[in-house]
Order: sequence, then structure tokens, then C-alpha cells
Amino acid sequence: PVINPVLTLDTGLEITGINTENLVNIEPYESPFTWEFGEIQEYQLVSRGVGIGEGIFIPGFGASRTFDKTQFTGAEELQELTITIEFVEPGNWLDIEICTESSELVDAMVLSGEGFEISPDGEHAWAKIENPTADVYTYHATIKVTKKTLSNVEYKPRVCLTEYDYKNGGQTVGSSVSWSIPEIGDWAWSATGEYSWHWAEHFCRVVDFETMCQEVGS
Repeated sequence: PVINPVLTLDTGLEITGINTENLVNIEPYESPFTWEFGEIQEYQLVSRGVGIGEGIFIPGFGASRTFDKTQFTGAEELQELTITIEFVEPGNWLDIEICTESSELVDAMVLSGEGFEISPDGEHAWAKIENPTADVYTYHATIKVTKKTLSNVEYKPRVCLTEYDYKNGGQTVGSSVSWSIPEIGDWAWSATGEYSWHWAEHFCRVVDFETMCQEVGS
């Protein structure tokens, strides 16, 4: 495990949102921001971040999710999902994630999808487009929707698309690692003891189609 890991971010920008879990300086929100974790186990993933202002968002790709059906009247039915992505410029890679997010109205799970890795419970499916070109990519998945109500239900699973552009990265050995991003500020990880640190800076753009699940008239 990593002992007493600490993450800090020093920025002069206006903070509009922040992940407060493990945050030391909760009130007031003032830079530098410090998160203390106590201990991080091997293979454990932790993530903290802040929101910085507003701006014009240009994702670099167009995307859509379409279905053969979105309204369900039977107790158990299949839904065919099509995800279409058209890149306007090349990138490093793009992650596709399907989240079925079962609710009090339905249980839903991904049964199959070419190019997808599916979780054992079927609630998540992932695919990756590496080094995409200015082209159109199409993915299909089959989802089983089981109603938990007698009413008719309209249902669409969540589809999240995240494009990553690699900017910088490196590796170092010691008790800490830090990096400066001129447009944002300085970040650093530190811990008790010596570790091999691998870090990377990516510019990420996300398009998130949210879940829809609601009762509808007969």
C-alpha cells in the first residue's frame, strides 16, 4: 500500500466545484487544496478534482445513441442500442461506456456487444477506439430490460464518451511527484516512503448521454 498519500493542487483560478471527500481545507475553499487519504491499497483507484469556471466546449467529435425501442410493455424485452461517433479531427483514444443503472422501475443488463468488455453483472460495458481518424464509428449492444412495475416504462441506458489527448507524462522514484500546468496550476502527490510514480497529463472531453427511466401512459 501507499502510506499517508497526500494530493495538493495550487491554482489561482476561480473554483466553481470541488470533490470534498478527504479534503483537509473544506472551509473556506482556498488554494492550495489538500486531500489526505491515510492509505491507498494496491489496485485501489482514487480520484479527486475541482471545477474551474465555465467556457466554450467543443468535443472534437459528434455522437448519437439510438434505439430500436425505448418503451416497454412486456415483463422482459430486448433493446438494441446503436452508438455512432464521427470524429472531426484525429485523437489519441476514446472510451465508450454503457451503464444500465437499474432502478425501482426496471432491471437492465448488457447481454452482448461486439468490441465491448461487459461486467459480470451486465451493468457496465466498455469499448475503446485507439488513434481514431476523422471517420465514423458505429457500435451495437443488446440490452435486456426487465420491468419491476405493471406500468409501461420508457427506458434509455446511460452512454458516456470520453476522448483523451495525451499531453505529457513521466516516471520518477522517490517520496513525491509534481507537475505544473500553466493554464491551471501546480499539482503534487507525496507519501511516506519511496515509490515509483507514473503520471500523465491528458486533455479530456466528455459527452454524457444520461439515463432515462420513467413510467408512461398505456
